[in-house]
Amino acid sequence: MPSPNTLSRLCSKLSTNPVIEQQGHQFMSYITNKVGTLSSDDKTVLLLMDEIHLKSQLDYKAGNVVGCTFNTEKFLCATSAYVFMVQSMESPYKDVVSILPVHTIQGDVLFSYIKAVIVKLEAVGFEVVGIVADNNAINKKAMSKFSTPPDVKIKYDHPVQSSPNRPLYYFVDTVHILKCIRNNWFNQKEQILCFPDFSDSLKGGLSSVGALKELHLIEKDELLQYGSSLTLKSLFPNSIERQNVKLVLRIFSDTTVVALDTFGSKKAISNWESTATFIKIINRWWDIVNVKTLLKGQRLRNIFQEPVTSKSHHIQEFLQCFISWLCSWEECSDERKLTRETHSALKHTTAALIDFSDYWLSEKNRSHLLLGKVQTDSLEDRFGKYRQLCGGNYHVSLRQVFETEQKLRAQSMFSLVLRSKVVGDVVIKTTDIFSTHTQIQGLKETSIPEFLNVAVDENDVDGIDENTWPLLHYIAGYCSHQAIKKNHCEYCKVFLTTDEMKQGGDDLIMVKDRGGLTYPADDVVVCVTYVYLTLQKILKDQEILFLEQANQRNVLVKVASHNIPSNLFYGFHCKNKHSIDSVMNCILFCCANILLNNYTKRRNDVTTVKNVTVYKRLKKC
Repeated sequence: MPSPNTLSRLCSKLSTNPVIEQQGHQFMSYITNKVGTLSSDDKTVLLLMDEIHLKSQLDYKAGNVVGCTFNTEKFLCATSAYVFMVQSMESPYKDVVSILPVHTIQGDVLFSYIKAVIVKLEAVGFEVVGIVADNNAINKKAMSKFSTPPDVKIKYDHPVQSSPNRPLYYFVDTVHILKCIRNNWFNQKEQILCFPDFSDSLKGGLSSVGALKELHLIEKDELLQYGSSLTLKSLFPNSIERQNVKLVLRIFSDTTVVALDTFGSKKAISNWESTATFIKIINRWWDIVNVKTLLKGQRLRNIFQEPVTSKSHHIQEFLQCFISWLCSWEECSDERKLTRETHSALKHTTAALIDFSDYWLSEKNRSHLLLGKVQTDSLEDRFGKYRQLCGGNYHVSLRQVFETEQKLRAQSMFSLVLRSKVVGDVVIKTTDIFSTHTQIQGLKETSIPEFLNVAVDENDVDGIDENTWPLLHYIAGYCSHQAIKKNHCEYCKVFLTTDEMKQGGDDLIMVKDRGGLTYPADDVVVCVTYVYLTLQKILKDQEILFLEQANQRNVLVKVASHNIPSNLFYGFHCKNKHSIDSVMNCILFCCANILLNNYTKRRNDVTTVKNVTVYKRLKKC
C-alpha cells in the first residue's frame, strides 16, 4: 500500500472538491474532466434532483469557510442542499455533478440553475433526455418555467437544441408517488379510499386500511401467516417510518392480496374484496415502473416486470387503462380519494412514461427501456453514504457533505481490481465450506437438554388447522427447491417433488405459481410439518429456555429429527451418491430458518410498550 503522503499528493491533483465548483470559472469542473473517460453508452443520461437537509452551521478548515448559501449577497446559513446527479439510461454509470447549498430558494432561481446544469452537461458531451424530481411545489414551479407561458408538462422544448424538436421530459419520482399513495390512504378520516372500476374483472369500491388491520389481528399470533408481509410498523408507521419504502411494499404486496382472498369471506372482513383489488392495481403499476434489470421478468416469471420493448403491448395497454382509471377517479364526487397533488403527480408521470417509451423505442431507436431508471433511488443511496461516512449522523453539515463527496469522487477515479485468493491451482470457496461442513459439524456437536425433548405424534398432525396446510405445502415446496438447487441433482428431484397437485394442500402454490414453483412430495411435507409442530410445542412450554440455547436452529432440527417417522423416503437412491441424511438435513435446516425468522418477526411486534399500545388500538378497529 502507498504511504498516506503519497495518497494525499495524488488525490490533491484530482479536481474532485465540490467546494471549488461553487465558483463561476470552476463550475462543474469534476464532470468536465471525467467525461473524457466515459463510453458513449454512459453519456445518454437523466438528471436526478433531490434535496438533503443539513445542519445549519459554518465550518472553518484549511483556509476556507463553508456553510453559507450559494448566493452570498445576503448572509444565510444553508439549511439544505440541492444535489444533482446524472444517471445513464444504458449503463450503470451515475455521478453527482453539482451541489447547490440553499436556505430558501425561489422557483425562477432554481429554474436558472437547472438550465445552467443542463447546458453545461450538453456542452461537455452528455445528452440529457429528462429530469426526475419529487413532487415538491418549488420543483414543479421551476420546471414550469421551461415553457412560455409557465406550465407543468410531461415534456418541454430542450434548452439545447442540437437537433430539431428535441424533447426534455419531466418525471415525478415513482418511489415518492408510491409513498404518497400510502400516506393519502392512511391519512383519510376513516382510512378508506373510494375508487372506480378499473376493468370488468377489477371492480371498484372502498379500499379500507381497517381490512388490513383485521387481517393482521387474525394472524398476529400464528407462526405461519398468509399475510406475512403485514407488520405493526407497516400498519402504524411513525413520521420517520413513513419515509421507508420497504414498509409501503409490505402493504402493496401479493401476499397481502392472497391473505385477503383467503380470510376475507371466512372471517367476514369488511371491504376485503375491494381492498384486494386496489392493492392489485397499485402493485401492478409498481411492477411496471420498478424494472431495473433486463431479466427481472424472466426470473420472477412476471410479464409486467419485463423491460418495455416494441412487443410489450400488455404494458402499454395497462398504462393506458391506468390513465383512464385516474381520469374516472378524478371525476368522482366522493371526497375519499387521493389528494390533488398526489393524483396529478401519478397521472403526470404515468403519461410521461408512456410518451417517453414511444420516443425512446422509435425516435431513439433503442431495443428496450428500463423504467426503473426513472427514479431517484441512486440519489437517495448517495445521501445514505453521506450520512454513514459521517458517523451515521442524520443531520450532516455542508462541510461533511462536500468532504464525503470528494472522497467518493476520488474513489471513482481509481480502478480497483479484486482478485480471488488462489492456493496453487485451487480457488478456495468459503461459502461452500460454511454451508456444508460447518452446519453438519455444528449439528453433531449440539446436545439436546432434557427439557426440550418434546414428542410429536400423529394426533398432533391431525389437529392442524385446515388453513395451515396450504402454508406447510408452500414451505415444503421451497425447501425441496433449495435442496435440489444445492445438490444440482435430477435423481434427488424425483424423490423430493411431484407433478400431482393435491386439492386443499397445494392451493396456495397454485395461486402464487407463474410456472416456476415446486410441488413437494408427501414426505417433504411430513418433514416440514414435524418441524413446525416441534417448534410450536417448544414455544408453548419452554420458550425462554429454548432462547437461552447457543444455536436454536440446531436444537430445533435435532429435536424434530427425533420425532420424524423413520419410514420416510423409502427406497431413496441417488446415483450421484447424495445420502438421505444430507438431503433431509438440507430440508430441515431450510424449514427451521423460515420458522425461526417468522418467530422473531412475530415477537418483535409485541416486545415494546409502544407496540402493546398499538395492539390496543388495533383491537378497537
